[in-house]
Amino acid sequence: MIAARRSDHPELACGDLGWLSQQPVGLHGSVYWLSEVQHRQKRTDGARYARLVLDDARGVVIGLLWPEWLHQLGDVQLPGPVFVIGRFRGEGDDRCLHVERLRPVSGEVLETGAGLLPRRLCPVVALSWLDELVAFECGLTGPLRRFLGDVLRDPRSGTPFMRCKASQNHHHAWPGGLLAHSMAMLPLVSLLVETVMPDAEDATPLT
Repeated sequence: MIAARRSDHPELACGDLGWLSQQPVGLHGSVYWLSEVQHRQKRTDGARYARLVLDDARGVVIGLLWPEWLHQLGDVQLPGPVFVIGRFRGEGDDRCLHVERLRPVSGEVLETGAGLLPRRLCPVVALSWLDELVAFECGLTGPLRRFLGDVLRDPRSGTPFMRCKASQNHHHAWPGGLLAHSMAMLPLVSLLVETVMPDAEDATPLT
């Protein structure tokens, strides 16, 4: 890969990349969070291309958008969710997604917010809680799931929620503490509702 090695960009390291090596060799389509677009030139002929940083809760993918497909960036807003079709090529740190189709995705049709949170930006100590948040969201339905997805996809709230402290000087006072504290408290919500509002028939399901 020309000027696109992951090893050249240690800031993109995301721990275990085993999931990336298991992605199919053929045509691949998925929704990612497009975090960054870098315009570059090929060393061989000077042709311009784009290097895409594609995030989700599993890790980070480096996408390459070659000259013939660059026009597809016109409708894309950064940062934001995009639907990508392409082919994975290369091995190890050189494995990249050669993008053939790219289009923005409306939040109205997305079923996840947690699944698009950038794993590489989550403090290591809170990674297991991020996984639990993704699983929790998958178990929700209806308006509550849509609400949570909208909140987590908002870059003003989703990523900060994953990275900030739960308190300044007390419990969970470390980066990622708010996520850890919130997930630890979830099992208590149903019990609290049943205790405080025992006659509210629709309260427990909404939690």
